[in-house]
Amino acid sequence: MRTFFANKTPGTNLTWYTLEGWVKAAHELDHRRSSSARHKALDAHARALTRSVINAASNLETIDQALALLKWGPGSLRRPQKGHREGAPQTALIEDLMNRRRILERDCDIPSGENWNTMHPTSRVS
Repeated sequence: MRTFFANKTPGTNLTWYTLEGWVKAAHELDHRRSSSARHKALDAHARALTRSVINAASNLETIDQALALLKWGPGSLRRPQKGHREGAPQTALIEDLMNRRRILERDCDIPSGENWNTMHPTSRVS
């Protein structure tokens, strides 16, 4: 049995366990009334996403949604403009999400079978 630990966005009452939950919480924060507290909560939400949550993700659509939020989402959640990215967590998170996406795509492309020719179609062993 796998144990999940709750992640909490600092300064809010939002708790989430997976990347799907993080995306839902981001949308919930985005729909709040525009205020400085909302912007602080969105910034804290970006900083609360961890590499372990990303590495546990297995749904490509969810990864794409998280990438879209970090690249083009609400102002305090998306990565800053070029020249202002130092110390911002979004760039590292985007890289981690893209790496996770590549791993999942690669794993889907591996052919099934027990023999060498099935596993390595380009190299033939006689």
